[in-house]
Amino acid sequence: MVSSALAARPEQLRRLSPVVMAGEGTRHLAHLLLSQLLLRGERVIVLDGANAFDAYALAQAARRNRRPPPTLLSAVRVSRAFTWFQWLALLEGEAQAEAERSGARWVLALGPLDLFADANVKPFQAWRGVRRTAAGLRTISAAGLGVIAAQEERPLREGGRLDLLDPLKAVAGHLVTIAPASAAETAATAGLDSPPALAAPTVPPPPEPQMVFGFPE
Repeated sequence: MVSSALAARPEQLRRLSPVVMAGEGTRHLAHLLLSQLLLRGERVIVLDGANAFDAYALAQAARRNRRPPPTLLSAVRVSRAFTWFQWLALLEGEAQAEAERSGARWVLALGPLDLFADANVKPFQAWRGVRRTAAGLRTISAAGLGVIAAQEERPLREGGRLDLLDPLKAVAGHLVTIAPASAAETAATAGLDSPPALAAPTVPPPPEPQMVFGFPE
């Protein structure tokens, strides 16, 4: 069940790896789950293929739990890819090595298929890249790291490539499918702290963690 998987202790959740979350609202749910791992003292590598990492959401989670925001933000190593071949280079060549260097036991992949939905990526390239992505996530998981992949359906649907989700779902140790309006409800039943919609902040959001490996903008 969704609730039991998301509310599990980190070691229990790692045994379900790779955990694949697919549907609308997965990025929000992924950040809630990320904050829970960080609050438990975990270190996490974030591979961002959708430019979706939200440092402000983590800072809010820290404040709600009476922790200094840098405590959580310093435990995250973020790398963004802007093309599909950069994404594969990060996933296949950098993620495990960075986890070893930083002592992280978790890898969170945000939008692992987004870059393959681009119309400039030929269909055969997209399918080859998605299969390599699925295999790469499985390889990282087999190496002992907890892997969470959060994929929104909208970019794939808009690109006419929703079926690219199939190889990713096929490697899931645990699959979480989220209906369009259910992310907040899922988080609530999972025991995660789901905040209300964000108002304009009265103070500037904290700076994001510096990208410590991968490709500069």
